[in-house]
Amino acid sequence: MRRIEIKHNSSYLSHCEWPLLKSSTNSEVIELTNTPYKWELGLDAVAFESGDIRVCVRPHENGHDLLIEGSHDSRKDEYGTVSRRIHRVLHLPEDVDTNTISANLFPNGMLDIKADKKLVI
Repeated sequence: MRRIEIKHNSSYLSHCEWPLLKSSTNSEVIELTNTPYKWELGLDAVAFESGDIRVCVRPHENGHDLLIEGSHDSRKDEYGTVSRRIHRVLHLPEDVDTNTISANLFPNGMLDIKADKKLVI
């Protein structure tokens, strides 16, 4: 399993500002783009800091999975305390170049994971 470094991106996403991040399906997945040239996933990770999240590529006999895990210890808020945990596994399409996967956590809580597609000659 190969871990992907999560970078902090200090610029805001122009197309998506918090609190408009929430998905209409009550899932943390905001947007999935899969074109002939790129694969990109946007997740609502507003409750987490980059040190709370782990993104890994896991090879298996049928290709590769993207593993996203996040957790943080109990934190106080105005209602008491809260702790959160996320565990998501996505099967990557065969044409995703797993060597180009990058992850960026934006100040508005958007975790953006993207990769190029393999060049077909």
